[in-house]
Amino acid sequence: MLGLQLLLELVLMAVCLLAPGLLAVRRLRLAPLEMLCVSIATSVVLVYLATFVLFGLHAGRTWYFVVSLACSGLALAERRRFVQLLHSRTVRRALTGFLFLVLWSVTALALVRHYGGGRWFGDWLEHFQRSQVFLGRLPVNTELFGGYAIPARPPLANLLASYFLAQAGNRFELFQVAFLVLNLLVALPCLLVASTTIGGRGGKRTFALVALLALNPFFLQNATYTWTKLAASFFVVLATALYLAGWRRGDGLRTVLAFTSLAAGMLAHYMAGPYLVFFAGHALWRAARHRGLRWRELAAACGLSLVLLGTWVGWSVAIYGPATTLLSSTSITEVERPSIGASVVRVAKNMAATLVPHPMRGVPIADLRQQSRLGFLRDWSFLVFQTNLVFAMGTAGGLLVVFLLCRAACTSRSPWRRSVACFWLAFTASVFALGVAVVGRSEDTGLAQICLAPLVLFGLTYLATQLGRLPSAARAFLGFGLAIDFAIGIALHFNLENLNFDTTVPSVSPLAAAVRGGPVSLAAFANWTVKRAFHLVFLGDHIGGWAPVLQLLLAAGAVALILRLIRVAPRRRVGGDPGRPAVALPPTRVTRGSAVDRPTD
Repeated sequence: MLGLQLLLELVLMAVCLLAPGLLAVRRLRLAPLEMLCVSIATSVVLVYLATFVLFGLHAGRTWYFVVSLACSGLALAERRRFVQLLHSRTVRRALTGFLFLVLWSVTALALVRHYGGGRWFGDWLEHFQRSQVFLGRLPVNTELFGGYAIPARPPLANLLASYFLAQAGNRFELFQVAFLVLNLLVALPCLLVASTTIGGRGGKRTFALVALLALNPFFLQNATYTWTKLAASFFVVLATALYLAGWRRGDGLRTVLAFTSLAAGMLAHYMAGPYLVFFAGHALWRAARHRGLRWRELAAACGLSLVLLGTWVGWSVAIYGPATTLLSSTSITEVERPSIGASVVRVAKNMAATLVPHPMRGVPIADLRQQSRLGFLRDWSFLVFQTNLVFAMGTAGGLLVVFLLCRAACTSRSPWRRSVACFWLAFTASVFALGVAVVGRSEDTGLAQICLAPLVLFGLTYLATQLGRLPSAARAFLGFGLAIDFAIGIALHFNLENLNFDTTVPSVSPLAAAVRGGPVSLAAFANWTVKRAFHLVFLGDHIGGWAPVLQLLLAAGAVALILRLIRVAPRRRVGGDPGRPAVALPPTRVTRGSAVDRPTD
């Protein structure tokens, strides 16, 4: 029964997350991979709006099937358009890479019988309860797990999950898979950035990026956890690619699409806010200095963004009132309220903690004590991979990204390179500062996992495009680092999440684990206890004795990916600037309809 429900859910997601948007944007002059990503983003927004309307009207389950049937009809009507997209090698490679990531991540998710890692606790249940509210199973005034109100977090991903659960079945296993697919969608705009913005086209870059994502603990741990940061990152990364393409081509339409995408990202998670602030400031600068953006295009971008955000804010104000709507977010409720000077010190310390990993600062982590040395190693490394901006890109990957950026800055003095460097330096510094500052609490291990996921993804994308420029020793160093990342951040992590405490340590309670130390951390025990208290069944509970087989498949796949990555042939350079990364960002205006604006493969 579960297999049929999973199949139905995946089919519904494939149809409903592509067909409506493909029809809506069919007349836009976009490159094939741009068209695919924009179609998916548009479909997500349309399904979000339809589900919100059905929820507001208290519509029965039948109406959800009616919407899906309409999407199926659109899919049939647009089949030729989709076939035309598949004629693009870039699109075929991107979809193949995405499908591989889905299979890889589902294999990892099938090992999860409880959530663990560092201090992560409870968010997974809160998001499930939030979807239950939008399914009509819980009243709108429900206080969610952890004491959160419904307006504390935006609803886009939860509404989409409720849409699919209403048809495939209201089970936590299906909820896990729905969130997994929504989180993995971010890989597609990353491939778009690799092919058009940071790098060039080519199957090797596609493989390199897919492999780096599959072997990255930060990415896989966030993808398999039922929260919405990667889902929001999909819109942020897509908005960045569209904005830069609009700036390069002098195309106001892409700029409008970029801001609409950022607004949709805000509806998935408020972590998109710092990126929206930066691009709004940059667009104002462009409009004021006549850098390829007119004021009417900026007004259109603002209008569409406000309308989209207004669907959520207006409903929330009508139901909960302005105070609860505006003041229930964790960015406000968790704010420490000392003096301005103390706030500045807190932000500065959080920035330092996000850049320098906790082992180098001697941060005590007594709350992670446990009997298992492997369990402590998992949690100790988890707090490095998840909270540190550099090592979130991997043990070796982050260091190589820093090396590549420094080499590029030192080996080129061209005006073209300086304009590119200024943009990315301003982008990174502004988003980093804002992303850390909006977190109101002190965090001794760092905050990369809160708002900086897109920066991590941009770093991995840049590394994938520059892999052919690395010497063999650097690629060997990368392979060694990826082996460590997989062994500790993926294999060990998911092996520990596969533990069944009912049979292995049934006599140890979370309280006892906190007092004398259990075989795993208190947070992991607490997640297991909450799961049992709410009578939830995870996808991993259905695997049973097949867990060793899945672990072996992941290990074999990791070995194959690493060997293939380190054997990537160095790129042959023909003239040009040897230190210049392929970032196509000349700030010049191109007349619409010229050859450069035609969709290309």
